[in-house]
Amino acid sequence: LNEVIYYLDNYIETLSNLSNFFKNGNSYFIISIYGVREDIIKIISEQYELIKTEKVLKVDNNANWGVTLFRIKQ
Repeated sequence: LNEVIYYLDNYIETLSNLSNFFKNGNSYFIISIYGVREDIIKIISEQYELIKTEKVLKVDNNANWGVTLFRIKQ
């Protein structure tokens, strides 16, 4: 998933629907959001296991992206 969830009012519902594509007990997904958005990460981690978040900066430090790995709880 990319920063598109940043704009959705129902991003938890969208994530839930997408996570149904993964039926095994060892499924993961990555989201990347401009500006990291720790508030969104906190809400998502209530439903999915937060594995790791990394801040990714461009060389000129003008872009601040967060890349977060979650595990889907089965």
